[in-house]
Amino acid sequence: MLEKNGLYYPTKEFQKRVWQNDKKIYEEANADPVKFWEKLAEDIFWFQKWNKAFDHNPPYFQWFVEGKINITSNIFENNSLGLEDIREKTALIWEPEPIDEKAIVLTYGELFEKVNKLANALKKSGIQKGDRVGIYLPIIPEVAI
Repeated sequence: MLEKNGLYYPTKEFQKRVWQNDKKIYEEANADPVKFWEKLAEDIFWFQKWNKAFDHNPPYFQWFVEGKINITSNIFENNSLGLEDIREKTALIWEPEPIDEKAIVLTYGELFEKVNKLANALKKSGIQKGDRVGIYLPIIPEVAI
């Protein structure tokens, strides 16, 4: 990352690796970032839609205030294609902070397998539907699982 006047920007090398190279998407995002992200959020399943897309009370901010979502529901249960259609597609790209480490890429099939393994391990530990569980992890791909 490059720092300039207190803001951070991706390096040229990092920019070359991005999947989205259409300049229009960046122009749209810069013109109205809240509207841009709200439009994208409309495409996913929410148990409860947000009341306010963005709330900023310095030094704090919140996105999608009072919205309720479960990302695994969007990936596995509410995906219009079905898991077999997206099994080999990339679901998660984890970019490590140390630039000498390799990125980790998981397909939807791999992610589905890992989520099920964790769910079964939790069940085997006696955890039941409705129980609250806290798992502390560093910033690693398994956080999403």
